[in-house]
Amino acid sequence: MLNWVAGRLTVSKRSSALTLLVILLSILALRVPTFGQAEQASLTLERIDGVHTSGDGPKLLSNTRITFYFKMAWSSATDCAIQGVSNAFRVYSPDGAFWSPLVADTVEGSGLDQYLDLFILIDEWSNNGQGADTVGFAGASFNSPGFPNSYSDIVYKISTIVPEDAVGKTICLDSSYAPPSFFWLWAGSNDLCDSIVPSWNGSVCFEIISGCCTGIRGNVNNDPNNIVNISDVTYLSSYLFGDPVGPAPVCVKEANVNGDPFETVNISDFTYLVKFLFGIPAGPEPPGCVN
Repeated sequence: MLNWVAGRLTVSKRSSALTLLVILLSILALRVPTFGQAEQASLTLERIDGVHTSGDGPKLLSNTRITFYFKMAWSSATDCAIQGVSNAFRVYSPDGAFWSPLVADTVEGSGLDQYLDLFILIDEWSNNGQGADTVGFAGASFNSPGFPNSYSDIVYKISTIVPEDAVGKTICLDSSYAPPSFFWLWAGSNDLCDSIVPSWNGSVCFEIISGCCTGIRGNVNNDPNNIVNISDVTYLSSYLFGDPVGPAPVCVKEANVNGDPFETVNISDFTYLVKFLFGIPAGPEPPGCVN
């Protein structure tokens, strides 16, 4: 059975759509890529949230929501459009770091739902936050002509949270093959570009450093001056109760206002923050960050 969630197809059991995708991409994988210098295809790690950037590059922050964003770029001189995509990514640690299970999603405003109007599939393998986790994205067009020439936008994102005890260790990200259907492959609209292997900007590894929470908890909106005020109440309210839901806090520890040892963010944190800022008498100060 197929389940549509916010314009995406999620598959808990193998479906006819996945079977068709396996057949399509298996056939394409056996063919020699036909695009040449007239076509430029790439998928790159474009941006990361939840990092500290210094002279020796970005470092991942513990207890912080880390999000990797991936950009798709396509240009063609042969009037070729991209009508099918399949890409997978692997997160792993060479030195035993742990992380929360990966959450993969498409990026709103990228046009994926428009260009891949038959289905968009997100799948995962061994997604338990240790060793190596893999998530994959795939999709195909039906009525849509596909991704047009000169398309360039951020299309995928993968999020996780790294615990404090991973500080000093390393997490890496790379492209991946994931059986049975997730080849690193795109399908073009004509014989001049029917099988396309997009370039990838390579495996990257990041050191994990102590996280984002400083002083007392409550800086939910990640104010650089670390001020706790009504803006944090508004931000937390939007995230917990908004329709549509507001953005997730960048720093989970800051949003865990009451210091719950499991670092969960819920209505108790909202109540705690409101009492602290506006209660008569004022509620207790949020506990300090223990990094």
